[in-house]
Amino acid sequence: MAFSAYINAAELLGASERGEQDLLPTPHQMSTLLRVLNAELMVLWELATSRIKSVFWRAEKDSSDSTTLHQTSPILGTSIMILLFGIVAR
Repeated sequence: MAFSAYINAAELLGASERGEQDLLPTPHQMSTLLRVLNAELMVLWELATSRIKSVFWRAEKDSSDSTTLHQTSPILGTSIMILLFGIVAR
């Protein structure tokens, strides 16, 4: 995860300099990204349970909710995949 932290830092700086706000993580996603880079296993549990809750426990799905949801940052998604791969490969 230490090597991927340098790659993530370069991607964050590059996206920021180019003004690509859709690639940058939200503050909550940045917090999750830091936890993933620290290889905290509990963050995987929290991500899985929040995903399950968003799928099954959403009472009403209307168009106003879809505008408030944020797409997962590609930087965060890649870091999660690297952490999962490292756990499985071990």
